Amino acid sequence: MVTWVLPVSISEERATHEAIDVYIEQRTPVLIDNGNGTYDMKLGNAMVKNVDVSLHRTLLGMKVKNIYTFNYDNALDVYRDLTYTSERSREIKQSNSNIKQINELLAQVASLKTDLEASKDKFSDENKITDLREDWDAQYEQIVSNPVTQSVYNFQYSKEKKKRVILDEVANAISLYKQQLVEWNTYKHDAYFVVKKSGDITIGDARRNIFKLHGSLRKIDNTDEHVDYGFDYDNHTQYIIAQEDYDSYNLKHEAFVDLMRISLLKDAYCIIGFSCDDPNFLLWINWVKDIVDREAIAYKEERFWNKYFINVDNKELDPDKKLLLYNHYIRIVDLYKVYPTACTRKERLFAFFDDINKKQAVKSITNDFWEHFNFNTSNSLQQKNRIVYDKEKIDKVWKLTKDNPFSFLAKPFDYYRSYFWERIRKVIKARQLDESICKSFLLAVNQDNLPLDIILDDEEVAYISDFVSSIDDISLKKCYKLLIEEGKVLNNTWIADKSDKTDQSVLNQVTQCLFNFDFEKCDNLINGWIPQSQYFMTVRFMILASLRRKIMVEESENILTIHKSQEYSNDQEYLLALELPLGLYEYFWGDKIFFAKSEAIQAKIEDLVSKNKDIIRISDYFSRLQKEVRKEEKVKPLGRSGRTITFGSSDSVALGAIRILQVLTKMGFITRNMFERWVSNESLFLIVERIYALYPYPCLYFASQCTNKDFSKRVAQLYCFSSSEKIQNVLPDILVKILKACHSENLSEERKNVLYIYATSFIKRVHPRYWKKEFKTLYRKQNLGIRNEREFYETKNTFAQQAVAYMDDASFSLEIIDSILEKGADISHNDNALLIAATKNIRKISKEQIQKVYSIMGNTMNVPQVFVLFNMRSFLPSRKFYDWLEHVDKKLLKSPSLILAVSQVARKCKRFENLALSLLEGSDYLWSTGINEQDEHIFVSGTQSINVDSFDTNVHILGDAESKSFNTIKNELSLLDKALHSQFHNDWFQDWSTEVYSMKLFLVRHYKSFADSNEVDELIEKCERLYLRISGQNSLQEKLIYQESYKVEEGITELMKGVRTYGINHFLLEYEIIANLIIQHNTEALDMCVRHFSWAVSYKKYQKFFASHNFQQTVLLILRVYKPFFMGSDIEEWNLNADKNVVEDCMIKMNSWLKEFGLADSNWEKYKPVFYYKEL
Repeated sequence: MVTWVLPVSISEERATHEAIDVYIEQRTPVLIDNGNGTYDMKLGNAMVKNVDVSLHRTLLGMKVKNIYTFNYDNALDVYRDLTYTSERSREIKQSNSNIKQINELLAQVASLKTDLEASKDKFSDENKITDLREDWDAQYEQIVSNPVTQSVYNFQYSKEKKKRVILDEVANAISLYKQQLVEWNTYKHDAYFVVKKSGDITIGDARRNIFKLHGSLRKIDNTDEHVDYGFDYDNHTQYIIAQEDYDSYNLKHEAFVDLMRISLLKDAYCIIGFSCDDPNFLLWINWVKDIVDREAIAYKEERFWNKYFINVDNKELDPDKKLLLYNHYIRIVDLYKVYPTACTRKERLFAFFDDINKKQAVKSITNDFWEHFNFNTSNSLQQKNRIVYDKEKIDKVWKLTKDNPFSFLAKPFDYYRSYFWERIRKVIKARQLDESICKSFLLAVNQDNLPLDIILDDEEVAYISDFVSSIDDISLKKCYKLLIEEGKVLNNTWIADKSDKTDQSVLNQVTQCLFNFDFEKCDNLINGWIPQSQYFMTVRFMILASLRRKIMVEESENILTIHKSQEYSNDQEYLLALELPLGLYEYFWGDKIFFAKSEAIQAKIEDLVSKNKDIIRISDYFSRLQKEVRKEEKVKPLGRSGRTITFGSSDSVALGAIRILQVLTKMGFITRNMFERWVSNESLFLIVERIYALYPYPCLYFASQCTNKDFSKRVAQLYCFSSSEKIQNVLPDILVKILKACHSENLSEERKNVLYIYATSFIKRVHPRYWKKEFKTLYRKQNLGIRNEREFYETKNTFAQQAVAYMDDASFSLEIIDSILEKGADISHNDNALLIAATKNIRKISKEQIQKVYSIMGNTMNVPQVFVLFNMRSFLPSRKFYDWLEHVDKKLLKSPSLILAVSQVARKCKRFENLALSLLEGSDYLWSTGINEQDEHIFVSGTQSINVDSFDTNVHILGDAESKSFNTIKNELSLLDKALHSQFHNDWFQDWSTEVYSMKLFLVRHYKSFADSNEVDELIEKCERLYLRISGQNSLQEKLIYQESYKVEEGITELMKGVRTYGINHFLLEYEIIANLIIQHNTEALDMCVRHFSWAVSYKKYQKFFASHNFQQTVLLILRVYKPFFMGSDIEEWNLNADKNVVEDCMIKMNSWLKEFGLADSNWEKYKPVFYYKEL
């Protein structure tokens, strides 16, 4: 709210108050309204004709909320079309209450006129005419004596006129009066109510007011010597001027005092032509200062600087005046600096008012723009649609917004604009556009931030294109071209016009490069871009900072400098440019200079927002859009209802997501340092999830800027598991582009890490023929086979291993194996993982490579070499490997994995059983829980543990190894019991239930080996008690139905151990539970359930068990439940807690098992896998 304070120009003289008041009235100019739009000015006996009142009327035309003046004159309240008083308000209200009577009076006049006209020909009987004439005369007298008629018609000049003529003139006068009343009610909302006494404050329905704080000139007329005297119910004074008036003001005019204090405290003020030295004003602002001074301690001072002294002179204020204003939180606006070409006070004020009017004009014109359309549309193409609209209003709005690049930042969800959309589509379908409606349509498209191809179908877009081509308006063509290009950028189909060197065109090129992960080309464009505006300079710098990752404060000097608002096209652009650099904080942690500059920028933002209430803060705008994205969807039945989005769709969440993506792209907020403060990771994922199938390139690019590992994996799964045909078509191109991007020096390792996560998923879906060549280049140039042990990111190595396995390239795999073997003593664990991947693609190795293996065997120096030799044993003569194993240093075999590997060798070659048992007996990893006791204190550390159950299956544990195992169980159970009674138990976050279950199984398997069965029974009972205490479950069944995935996975692990001990027949109920979990597909551990169940039913050893318990029908049901996710005309979107590629493979395996019984599902028989992978 802005309020204006205007001056008083009368000085005090010592005399009686009446004498002073008369003196004032004789020397104060009075404006006289001539009733024809001209005004004269009277001063004493002198008269000036046709004075210029344009400045005063311009001020009133600005429609500010309140004007406060200490002047007595009528320079502001003489205009009957712009102001009204309490007296006139009462007259109007009284007349309004009689408007019904006015209508009745008009009806009487019309009836009498009709009768008089008809009497000319209708009656021939003179007697009848005489009787009727008496009745007509009575009606006539009733009409002319009516108070309304008397007030609007002057009968002084009607003596010679006939009654019919008088009735015509009376009817016209009454009609004109009625029209004036209607018009007044219409414009009264924008007119100023002149408040001359405190009682007027309570009248209350005025939207705008002029407060005469020190009195107002009396309406002195030479014919009336008795004019009301007094100000605000004080009959002893007409004008506040004498010292006694000021001394008693607070007491006599308390309502005005309270009004001014509160207004000065909370509202914004412009002080024009007023010296600020009035005693009352000084008292009020001192009162305000006392409050503000206290508040300024707790809050930033900036919020209180909402008072402005408008200096209209051509020089600075005196130092004492400047100090007075500064001390009272009043800013000085020197108009001579703002408008240096204006020569006079009048010219400066006109320029100042004009600027404010321009801003207010946009708001006043656009406020009800979408409301003013009146539609009469039909669904029938034969019936013409009618639209009533104000062409002049449309032209004004178009003119105000067509050149504003940020006009799209309008109210996000406008009801009337939505209503316009619903109706306008029918007009477009009926091909009934005109130029004004087309302009309105394009304005709506721009403000709604939805691409044309979302709003209209292809034929409708073609119709709009043809229509725009037929119009001569250049601005219309330009607007349409811009909207089309915005859609093409999002669709990744935009083609740059090389002749177009505008900032927007360059930004579009940069955006498209980023959407296509072409960071090298983007860097070249950025380096060659010389922006023409300060806003685009800021955008360019933010993109450059994102690419370079490290910048100096000195480099950001221009961006962190608070430039003048004149350097921007409007305040909205200015605000955006101010907010953008704050995203650089991640580059300057702890930098005091940057912090100070940020504080200054933030203060300027708050100042700008406080001055211009019409600009939209980006935080508020995105907050509103994100609320739409976060809306909870209605409960829907299982099954996919489709993802096709069109305007008018009930999927408001998807439309909200599109709007955010469109706005980010329009503003150039395409790097994370520009948008992360307003769009959270959660919202970003919801956006991507909703519309990635529509806009795969921009969605993946924006998502790639969030470096959270889980976030990236989930996004990768969206694309990899998508049933969208569009995604399937573009995924090969996307994969190749992100592999090329991993070469870029303009991308941080953190960002590359995200791309490697994407690539690891995408190679499961994309055939190697698309990406094999690019991967080989990347592998060799980036040395993907070499891992820096200090490197934080592991996804690069994971990707390399998966890619090597998936690409099925024997020659490349042999190349990798050869490079690993050549390392000799420098072989690492990463090399071993890569070696496993490479061996998936080969059946044999060369003689030269065998010799290299022999060389390692002859000089085995470290554990990684041992792992490599174990993984290469299938390519070696058994005799050679066994000979090496017998002679290798046993200290290199202490790893739990290697001990188990030795047991696997011993299962085939019995001579290694003793070696395996000795390794087990001497291992510190035998049921190691990580619990230790020292000085009666329990502490826990991380540890590894041998899979004793698998070892016991490979090599039966006996002798000293069996005794060691038994004693270890007793010791570990004792430590567990103490740990669980420790006060720190809840802080360890350990779950040893699977280890305890493994101990119990060992005791069950070896029960007969121990002499004291009672002790064994006690240990088994202790295992069961601790199992319940640790896990909270009594059995495997309870774990399997648990909500959290890790519990279910523990249950399946324990199930596999239990099957080895008790046999599978003991676990019928457990497998029925797992099958049911798969059918319901709502467990978080679905991936492991499907993996284990498909393995179990297809494992030959267990097939008899599943067949005998009729699991064929269960498996058939599972295949049918999952069929909609893989086949059909409308494949369901994958939202299950499992890798789709894994489930696909498991379904095929289970269908193959059913085939043995002649029960295979025909659809799964015909199904062709869409994933290309080899599980490592």
